[in-house]
Amino acid sequence: MMDTITWFLFILIGFLSFIPVIKLYQHKQHVKYRMLRYYMNSIFLWTLLMFSLYLVNDLTVLYYLVLLTFPLVFAILCLGHETIQQLFNKKTPRIFKIGAISFFFVNLLVSLTNELHLLVKTIPLKDITDQTMVLSTNFGTFFWIHTAVSYAIVFILVVKLFTQIPKITAKESIAMPYALISILTISGLFLNVIYIFIYAFIIDITYIFLVFFGFYLYWLIFNRDFHFRLMDSSRKALVNEMREVYILSDMQGHIIESSSDLFERLNIPKKTTQLMDDLIQHIGQHTVLYSSFKAVQDKPFEDKKYLYYSLKELNIPKFNQTGFLVLLYDETRLMKLVDHLNYALKYDSMTQLFNRDHFEKNRHNYEQDYPKAGVVMTDINGLKLYNDYYGHERGDALIRSYADVLRQFKSSDVDVYRLGGDEFLIFYHDTDETGLNITKKALISQSDSTDFPLKISVSIGVAKRFKNETIDSLISRADQSLYTMKRERSQTFKSDFINYYEKQKNKA
Repeated sequence: MMDTITWFLFILIGFLSFIPVIKLYQHKQHVKYRMLRYYMNSIFLWTLLMFSLYLVNDLTVLYYLVLLTFPLVFAILCLGHETIQQLFNKKTPRIFKIGAISFFFVNLLVSLTNELHLLVKTIPLKDITDQTMVLSTNFGTFFWIHTAVSYAIVFILVVKLFTQIPKITAKESIAMPYALISILTISGLFLNVIYIFIYAFIIDITYIFLVFFGFYLYWLIFNRDFHFRLMDSSRKALVNEMREVYILSDMQGHIIESSSDLFERLNIPKKTTQLMDDLIQHIGQHTVLYSSFKAVQDKPFEDKKYLYYSLKELNIPKFNQTGFLVLLYDETRLMKLVDHLNYALKYDSMTQLFNRDHFEKNRHNYEQDYPKAGVVMTDINGLKLYNDYYGHERGDALIRSYADVLRQFKSSDVDVYRLGGDEFLIFYHDTDETGLNITKKALISQSDSTDFPLKISVSIGVAKRFKNETIDSLISRADQSLYTMKRERSQTFKSDFINYYEKQKNKA
């Protein structure tokens, strides 16, 4: 039995196992701490079992409480392993989980049926006469199997600690908290060996070790992290009123918190994840996500939300830790305006063809990148007649009608411009004389097939770029060819137009 001082220490250790249970229960909604909560609950359950061992007088109950200790300790070790895995952001292999769960149930079954085989404790219940006999160490074969498997899990934990701590040290400026986990683990393992094989302490040394180990994990994972969370309610109310959507993570990229209406404000499907990178990738699949205006300014406008992405580091000096804050600004309206402005800068409002300003912007590229270019210069014959006799609305309709014809030639290798008035340019990136003449014939054919009151008559000039020829020279040669044709066709169209006008006038 225990003296007063030992009872005091026992109660103190038990209280230490109870504090994390209360704290973690208050934040049970956080999935991140679920495994830690299970782990601390199981340690506290062992505390209750330990108290019962020294308070229960019924030998039968006491006998089975002692037997239940073995599967409970194994479960605690497995939950501790999973908690460490979560701390290092690692996934446990499925085969390990299946093996651990299977051994737990075997352990539980063998412990509860010990009277039939005496594989856990070699003393049968009928031979027990007092508490000391129940608590004495008379271990059977299965106990040593249980011990070997438990030590194997502890060994795996030690290996993982020593392989992962250097990686964490590289990310954080302090390594001591993680190094202490290793020291606790090795010390506990050493004392446990003494307890089993050499000297039996009054209080189970494995229990003491797991309480301290669990409390330290609780402090490291939960308490430090919650200082970083800044869980002040007024702060949360303030940030939720921000125009920006925010996401807060720790230094390992685990999401700490985010805007309460994150998915609703972004109008995207919800996603369950604890990793910042995973969530950002999900958001990027449903929106246009950018961190530089240059990345989107020249791209076609998409029917999605445009989110400006800003990543900032947050430092908590007291804990010497770094976290990350992502702010997402909804710039959809701005990007729509930019798109309209870009369109106005590039396109002619009447014909929706490229305008002269856009040609001038591309002139240098044309000069440098297209040595085999060719151009088709064309304008409308008699536009002034339409404007003078029928008004500018009829003249504008004529321009739009011819623009529809020209638009058919537009492609990734062919740019079509309205240079001004009734003057148009088709710029081929790579062509030959034959291709240019085919275009000329096609334009003449389509124009000649029209008839009054909106008959299109056009003049066309083509030119294939010479070696090292400037764009100005190329266009000048096409212009000369155009005006040669215009002298031939313009007078004929004028006569046809006046004849049509006189006939319409006489009919009226």
